[in-house]
Amino acid sequence: MRTYLDCIPCFVKQALGAARQVIDDEQVIERVMKRVCAAVSELSMTESSPEMGQKIHRIIREETGNSDPYAKIKRLSNEMAMRMVDIANSDIESAKHVGNEVDGFEVAIRYAIAGNAMDFAIYLEWDEKRLNDSLAVLKDKFIDRQAVENLWEAIGKAEQILILADNAGEIVFDRLLMETMPTEVLPFITYAVKQSAVINDALKEDADEVGVSELVEVIDNGTDAPGTVLEQCSNKFMKLYREADVVISKGQANYETLCDCDREVYFLLQVKCPIIGKYVDSGKEVGDWVVQHYLP
Repeated sequence: MRTYLDCIPCFVKQALGAARQVIDDEQVIERVMKRVCAAVSELSMTESSPEMGQKIHRIIREETGNSDPYAKIKRLSNEMAMRMVDIANSDIESAKHVGNEVDGFEVAIRYAIAGNAMDFAIYLEWDEKRLNDSLAVLKDKFIDRQAVENLWEAIGKAEQILILADNAGEIVFDRLLMETMPTEVLPFITYAVKQSAVINDALKEDADEVGVSELVEVIDNGTDAPGTVLEQCSNKFMKLYREADVVISKGQANYETLCDCDREVYFLLQVKCPIIGKYVDSGKEVGDWVVQHYLP
């Protein structure tokens, strides 16, 4: 998905907010903003928004000397999400008991999408209320039941499944989603995180911290870009991406980088941008939840 003119003020706002989270030295922040504005001025509008995000956050890390500016936010996100596990598991099991396995799977998907609220590229400050508000509407949000059933059926037939992680904290609910899948498919699942820090995207240490690594194989995709910029990904990741029977993509940045790809993908996300809302799944509003079965 290409960048739009409407994205430009968001780049600048995100850069300023992110820099101020890391440091309060106005001279350093000024250097960050001058470099960011110069980079934005040279942006090709054919690039995806996450590619610009990658450049912005490299500048912030370089100028501040902080290799992982969102480390504290990621730790808080993981801790908060872990406190929700028992409630989430109870809801999933209740749905199975009242209905069937697919009903439990749908509830797990809803938790996985609720967790997508923990996105600090969009929301610049830590706020527990954001996840709580997302969980409060979990049962009310419309999602495509047919896409849920298609995904359940595809997982049952798959010999290789690739799940593309998004944010720390959110990955706790991804773990619950995987635990809701048939036990026999767990050895076939690979969970892909970022190679190195960008915003609050999940890294291998986050997957280790919340127990994902104990459940399935975890790899990194070889990049520090938000989303999945295929041209930058490692050969190991690309082999899995091409060969997987099922690819599940979490979050908006992954959607932006893969929405025009040449393979089948299941997208799970919250819409946080009106431009993306116009594009996703035949049109959505900011705040809508998406389960999209994408076919090229």
